Amino acid sequence: MAFVTNYTYKKLCSTLNIKDEITMDLFLQHIYNNPKVFYFFNKLEIRYLFNVKNILQNENEYGVKHFQKIPAKQDTYSYVFENLGKLSFHLYSDCELLKKDFINFNIPQEIKELGSDSVSAYREWFKENNFKTRFENGEIDQTAIIFRYNSYFPNRFGISKLNENYELIRLFDNSGTIESEESFDINNFNESISHLIKTRENMLQCEVHRKLANLDFLSNKNESVIRKSINEHFSENFMTNFGYENLLLFWKKYRALKFELMQLLLQYFKWTYKYENKDFDKASLEDFGLKCCSKCKERSILEKNKIYSNSTNPAQ
Repeated sequence: MAFVTNYTYKKLCSTLNIKDEITMDLFLQHIYNNPKVFYFFNKLEIRYLFNVKNILQNENEYGVKHFQKIPAKQDTYSYVFENLGKLSFHLYSDCELLKKDFINFNIPQEIKELGSDSVSAYREWFKENNFKTRFENGEIDQTAIIFRYNSYFPNRFGISKLNENYELIRLFDNSGTIESEESFDINNFNESISHLIKTRENMLQCEVHRKLANLDFLSNKNESVIRKSINEHFSENFMTNFGYENLLLFWKKYRALKFELMQLLLQYFKWTYKYENKDFDKASLEDFGLKCCSKCKERSILEKNKIYSNSTNPAQ
């Protein structure tokens, strides 16, 4: 018996190797029986939902079928604080590390493209300014950090400024909000999805908006990348007429809509397959490249030693 954090579970679902495309028929059969929901997501998002559902339903059978070992974490230069090495599983459901959420901060793509020295400079700048602690204490927000970044790094490295909607902060929610069987309302769930579908239809009434929705992944890029891509898909004067700020606002609203739907579906899967009571096979997780949490391992050894001591030295 073993347990994993939400973050590790997401990595497991993202790593599984599905070679076949998840068609609409498969989506309707395994995820949600409404074709309008299918069109909310791109291929990667659909594959992720498919993995989540099937691992919860039967992780041993599905995991073996699509097995792909999770590599030890290397420095990807993606975050200010990188936790390297293998991901962990836990032997005890009450382990403090199983429920501990943590905040990280993205490293802008422009910094990454400059190389490891620039990434190191960015990390050092971030830590010297104590942004993590100040953010957690409510002394500073994302907007203020981005303003400080735009006042320093573009001039130093000759790169573009970050847009105000840049997703600088990343919350890794380990404990999560797990809907229990008693609190989950299937009728409200279906009504919420119907509302999101209607909202999306109202947002995407014209062909231009539908094309822009398919490019929502650009919202976290810098302005020059966004303008270049938009010019490749639309006329040269499109950005002038539509407006750069209006484009960012449109993507922000659409991604929020999609995120809300994703969370609803994940909560539904967790309720249906009793995620809150889910335990995994320890050997299977080791096969996937995970290691036992150090605190759990230490606790297990102490408990075994205590049992052994009691058995060899029974009370007189």
